[in-house]
Amino acid sequence: PSRRRYDAMSVRRYLKACLRLRKLPLPVRWLGTAVLVIIACAVRYALFGWSSDLPFLLFLPAVIGAAVVFDRASGFIATVLSAILALCFFMGPEPLPVPAPKSMVGLVIFCGVGAFIAVTTESLHDAYVEAERAHGEAERAHANAVASERRVATLLREFRHRVSNDLQRIVALLRLQAHKSPEAKAALSEAAGRVQV
Repeated sequence: PSRRRYDAMSVRRYLKACLRLRKLPLPVRWLGTAVLVIIACAVRYALFGWSSDLPFLLFLPAVIGAAVVFDRASGFIATVLSAILALCFFMGPEPLPVPAPKSMVGLVIFCGVGAFIAVTTESLHDAYVEAERAHGEAERAHANAVASERRVATLLREFRHRVSNDLQRIVALLRLQAHKSPEAKAALSEAAGRVQV
């Protein structure tokens, strides 16, 4: 259980950091997206060279990263930039090739998957923000309920104390009256005993 709690806390910290990055100005987010795509392109080149095998594979982490860290629009931009870089550098023997129909299908699928990732990630982000808001409201409601329960317990203790004091006064008055009036002594003593109980 403690391991799960630690994992949940670290995920929450990561997501809160992402929420702060989503508030950056638009040009900064787009620049960050471009940097992610360029890094993916450089890693792709370092691993496979100019080979046309799997031209889009290493661009997917850039698309996912841009969508998660920045926003949906950044995910779309990462998809388009990745498609352009893959088309220009990794889909044919010459620079700026005219892709074959088979390569075009791969390009269309990559763009569709990138758009789907961007939209899905944004939906997950919105769900997380809503869940955090609901969690905060639940914690506030719980804190209010605990405070209210404490107030009620304090009021009940005070009420019992006051009722006890009032009953003691009544007993004292009944016993006092019993000593003053001999004819009512038995009735008043019995009443005082009942109140005492």
